[in-house]
Amino acid sequence: MQLIIDHTGTTQQVDKNSIELSIDNTEVIKLLCTIVPDRSIVVPEGAVGEEFNNGIDQHVFDLINQQTDYDRIFFNNSNGRIEKFLENCKRYNTNLPIYVTTSVNSYFRKHDNPQIIFWGQEEVIANTQISLPISNPTHKFSCLNANKWSHRILTYIHLYDKPYFNDMIFGWGRRVPGWTKDFLEQEDFINDIVVSDDEWAKLATLPQRILAHPDDDTDHNDRTTDHIAYTCACLNIITETTSRNDTPQLTEKSFKPILAGQFFIMIGSRGLIQYMRDIGFDVFDDVIDHSYDSIEDERERIAAAIKELDRLNEVDLFELHAQCKERFVKNQQWLKSPEFVDQFLPLTYKSY
Repeated sequence: MQLIIDHTGTTQQVDKNSIELSIDNTEVIKLLCTIVPDRSIVVPEGAVGEEFNNGIDQHVFDLINQQTDYDRIFFNNSNGRIEKFLENCKRYNTNLPIYVTTSVNSYFRKHDNPQIIFWGQEEVIANTQISLPISNPTHKFSCLNANKWSHRILTYIHLYDKPYFNDMIFGWGRRVPGWTKDFLEQEDFINDIVVSDDEWAKLATLPQRILAHPDDDTDHNDRTTDHIAYTCACLNIITETTSRNDTPQLTEKSFKPILAGQFFIMIGSRGLIQYMRDIGFDVFDDVIDHSYDSIEDERERIAAAIKELDRLNEVDLFELHAQCKERFVKNQQWLKSPEFVDQFLPLTYKSY
């Protein structure tokens, strides 16, 4: 048995043998329960912060220390600054060994700290999703943006004045204010780009909500690819959740173009394209200049990616897409294969 303890202090015993990962069941924390050693306490992301904040998370550790039937603690901190988070956890007195699981891909195949464990949670979940038949697209580009992270704001500002913007399948904003990150008009707390006053002023002149499809009027993330952004476009502009260079991570957004059979450009942290190569995907280097991926400065990296879109708009992207159908299928087959998942499971876990 495993024990989940969340930020409210609620506990839930979980029989790892009763959980099956499927298309309909993609609960990240329960997936983690299935792959950590038996008799583990599992603490979801957000239950403990990266900052000590005068011991604000003491109640979680008090509850942990009351448990006598478990041998270790796994804190999930998928896209945070892991060393900082781990040091915060160490400031609380615990009787059990502490481990942190992370999806930050710079820890992939890196084992210099036994307390930090990489696991490709979205990679494993993507393996369960359904691939689409390779379509004959009607648009060159698509780009969906729900939460208004700072790098997405800059991307939107860049794209809006492009001659190809009106022909792009583009989405911007969410329906439910308060629940979503629409408060990013004030602060982006997981990225380092600071939007300037002039950029805020420019954003204020642009449409505040754009639905790429009527079904986009929703308040939740959708892992499926049954959307015109994936079925009707040659290339998807992936605006990942994070753009910080020290916390590079893939989410479901990066696997949808593979499941749908599309080219892709990634706007996020430096090195995401290289990570895609490292885990076995064809990133179509002969079609797309991904040199933006190695640029240190976030603003310069975004500008270079947009410049490559400008170039791709001038070529016959439809013909190139048609020529690459077999390669799209190979990407899909690799994502769906047991060998793909074997890169990430079982967890590389060492007692210390």
